[in-house]
Amino acid sequence: AYVCPTSAIRMTEDACGFVLPEVDEDVCVNCGKCAKACHMNDPASLRRGAPVACYGAKEGDADSLRQSASGGAATALSREVVEAGGVVYGCIADREDVRHERMSDVASLTRAQGSKYVQSDIVRALGSLEDDIKAGRTVTFIGTPCQCAAVRRLFGDPENLTTVDLICEGVPSRRMYADFLDNLERERGEHVTDFRFRDKHCGWSTKNAVILGEGGEPLDEQPHSYYYYYWLFSKALTLRDSCYECPYARGERVGDVTVGDFWGVETAGLGYGLSDFEAGISCVLVNSERGAGAIKGISSGVELRPCEERTISRANAALRHPSTCDSEERKTVLAAYAERGAGGMRDEYERLFGPDERRRADVAANMPLAVRVLAKRVFNIFRRGR
Repeated sequence: AYVCPTSAIRMTEDACGFVLPEVDEDVCVNCGKCAKACHMNDPASLRRGAPVACYGAKEGDADSLRQSASGGAATALSREVVEAGGVVYGCIADREDVRHERMSDVASLTRAQGSKYVQSDIVRALGSLEDDIKAGRTVTFIGTPCQCAAVRRLFGDPENLTTVDLICEGVPSRRMYADFLDNLERERGEHVTDFRFRDKHCGWSTKNAVILGEGGEPLDEQPHSYYYYYWLFSKALTLRDSCYECPYARGERVGDVTVGDFWGVETAGLGYGLSDFEAGISCVLVNSERGAGAIKGISSGVELRPCEERTISRANAALRHPSTCDSEERKTVLAAYAERGAGGMRDEYERLFGPDERRRADVAANMPLAVRVLAKRVFNIFRRGR
């Protein structure tokens, strides 16, 4: 849609809010620019080789680390760029308006911190992104692998552009998220300004979520499994069709750098302690020489511990294959949403999230960190023994 010279392509929503292209054949001149710009024509050509280096990473700034979803690696990379006079394009959320935005100062970077499990709109940022690249500014783009692939297909791979892809398990639609927030408002009778998917008030690995009201005041905080949108996402039941066939969910990445949560780090043998597991640890995969330069630039402010790629991918399935789910359950969930909106999706959540799973969720949410780490290490020993 962005490259179409006659504006013949507009993005429309299907019954579940997923954005898809629609071509006005009366306006289309069959120039083929849209096909050439689509990264899905040849995704293999955009994938880089095996990572040249891998790390566990934890930002040194404690206040900034607290606001990040994991170890703050993406924030540290962004700060290095803007402090040197460059610009960063990252995902921000004004309630359900989840979009990519240009950031050129350290203060603005806080808006991009934290996870947003919903598809971001990058279209509004593409014009200024193209201008910055052509002007020779140092630019870092942070997004899902398919977004990084789209940016590289559109604008090439110039030396002043660094792409940072996130370890992504797939995305629900923005309309699903908007309906979820509206539903939270109706249930509580208060205005919901934001939903913080990953809050560290109970530690990094607990995946507690927080609802924010006016002035950023918390209205509610619970384990992620008690919010239907989050639980259905975690079961991969509400993702785009294409997410289940993602060509970038593998070890050969599309970005110069890959960042994500270092799941499984408790058993990685990297010397981290309980305080580190409480604060959050990122995994970093360096996929190009440009990426290596970016990581070298943050080494003074981020604690980096080398590791092997398999240590990271072992508990990060999206580095091995696309998300999977029960396809029949997914059809039922999406049909319920298409027919009854948030209420239908909530009903399916209540049906699927039964008493046994609730009890397991309660145990996991209330387990002390030391016990959780010990349990993971014992399980890992048992698994290796088998």
